[in-house]
Amino acid sequence: MFFSHTDNTQLGYYLSGLLESDGTLVVPNSLSKDRPKISIVFNIKDLPLALHLKSTLGYGSIQKDENKSAINFVIRNKSGIIDLLSLINGKFRTPKISQLHLLIDWVNKNPRYSSLINEGYTRSAMDKLPLDNSSLNTNA
Repeated sequence: MFFSHTDNTQLGYYLSGLLESDGTLVVPNSLSKDRPKISIVFNIKDLPLALHLKSTLGYGSIQKDENKSAINFVIRNKSGIIDLLSLINGKFRTPKISQLHLLIDWVNKNPRYSSLINEGYTRSAMDKLPLDNSSLNTNA
């Protein structure tokens, strides 16, 4: 099932499911000059889905894995990280939410990222929403 970026609710749930199953949220330590990274691993056969997600979101890159049977959809740019966090926040169902919360804390503490939260919002920090416990058949 494909979703438009304007359907933020369902797209957020779908992306959350992908991240919780085959995704990684990389949070740099506070002393590092590294940037955060969000990635989802797909089988090479799912390249059309990865391309569609990239097109729908309007950011990210697709990288082939060394073993050639997998691809990674990777988001590293600041506005993409902020947008994706806003889409998935409050939609996680597993303990991976702790990594999500660490990334939100990192973004809130980093002025180069937190300044982007203000754009279009009245808040200057992103809230950490709890686990989603809605019925599984009510969303993507």
